[in-house]
Amino acid sequence: MTVSVYPESRAASVLTRVLFFLFILASFLFYSPVIVGGYEATGAPDDGSDTIRQVGFSAIFLSIVLTLVTTRGAGELFNVPIALVALLLWCWLSVAWAIDPGASFRRIAFTSVVVLGIVYSVSMMEDGSVISIIGLCFALVLMADWAAMAALPQAVHPPADLEFEAAGGAWRGIHIHRNAAGAFGALAALYFLHLLFAGRRRAVAAVFLALSVGFLFFTGSKTSNGVVGVAAAAALLFGYGYRYPVVRKVLSIWALGLVLVAFVELEDFLPDVLAFLEDPRALTGRTQIWEMLVEYAEDHPLLGSGYGSFWAIGNASPVNALGKAWYSTLNVGHNGYLDLLVQTGAVGLAIAMAALVAHPMYLLFTREIHAHMRWFLGAVFTFFWLHNLTETSLLDRANFVWVATLSAICILVRQSKGSP
Repeated sequence: MTVSVYPESRAASVLTRVLFFLFILASFLFYSPVIVGGYEATGAPDDGSDTIRQVGFSAIFLSIVLTLVTTRGAGELFNVPIALVALLLWCWLSVAWAIDPGASFRRIAFTSVVVLGIVYSVSMMEDGSVISIIGLCFALVLMADWAAMAALPQAVHPPADLEFEAAGGAWRGIHIHRNAAGAFGALAALYFLHLLFAGRRRAVAAVFLALSVGFLFFTGSKTSNGVVGVAAAAALLFGYGYRYPVVRKVLSIWALGLVLVAFVELEDFLPDVLAFLEDPRALTGRTQIWEMLVEYAEDHPLLGSGYGSFWAIGNASPVNALGKAWYSTLNVGHNGYLDLLVQTGAVGLAIAMAALVAHPMYLLFTREIHAHMRWFLGAVFTFFWLHNLTETSLLDRANFVWVATLSAICILVRQSKGSP
């Protein structure tokens, strides 16, 4: 007598979705403050060794691995996009020369858990389920943000918390800072806009799209408010311009020309760029941090300080040696590319650019993917690329911008397989 395996498969499918939901929700709340009894503890993950976070993510990850092995076989553990493998391997290798090997090991271990957890989860689900679960997490956190605005005074930044007193009153909801809140609102808007385009529960998608845009606007986050529109518009080229060969050719020639012009004119533009970096008022002080990062990168061009071994490692931090001790209170350099450069060197940054920029762009323009999905993936990638110019989420452990982009990469890789 043959025993049906359907109930087991059904149970495994439900379990996979639950685990992925918990993983995504945990990442969305990763940088959220814990507000208790009228005071606020930010709970910012300055160190990857944070016990509660590590135990929580590790438990979910091990459950995901166990589910994958029992349903698909141990061989599926090696079915990871080669570009991500190369990037993780270089970061692991950098532990050998890291300034603080302990911190570096903990942080790359945490990052690896996040990356592999997303890859394995997505591999066991359909693309529609992945997007729906992420959308559900966006909806839940977004409702929590609006509820916090109505009930908690800490959900609004007091003037003393911000770079300029005039920016007082910016919304942050349950997030640690208005910039994190803005990035969340922007990505949520892109997700719900995709659901609206795709024709899935359009009335619900429209409501949450409005809530996302409203929340984003009142955060006052200049980067996210500026980038989200550019990302949505630029993604039209990926999503709908693809079908026209002339558009693909023009874009390819334009991109190549832009690179050539950048190299030829670099010497002329360099003085203006350096003057901008030296202006302490530019980009609310970020340029001062970038100047320090560039200085360190010039002294350590190839290997860097080791992944996770630059910020928040105490007296050993390079910022102290550079005479910038007050920067030791920071956790990021507000530029994902420079942050990765100083930690993993030019080699690590080059691998990251190939894995997270060049490869996704190549797949978007050379593979047969549905226009709505192509627009959505292009919007997420464009937001990620531009957002990291003034914020850091690139390879940043469980940062929700990084997690959302990882999920998009996994979808793109699978969608592109087998297409001409």
